[in-house]
Amino acid sequence: MEGPGRALNLAERGMIQIGARSGLSYARIGAAIGRNKSMVWREVKRKPERTVCIRPRPRMRRRMRPGAGPNR
Repeated sequence: MEGPGRALNLAERGMIQIGARSGLSYARIGAAIGRNKSMVWREVKRKPERTVCIRPRPRMRRRMRPGAGPNR
């Protein structure tokens, strides 16, 4: 199916993933795959774990008074 409203194929999703991880703008990624920047934005928003390289935040250590256990 060609034309407006067609779903992203696997290759387009891969290009969005590579572009987002490389730090390219949504407009530049969209131009590379022949899609609108809003389509790229929606894909990134829908599955951020697939497209953005997320680094885990270091866990903050909470000071506890001596003898106190963790809250449950």
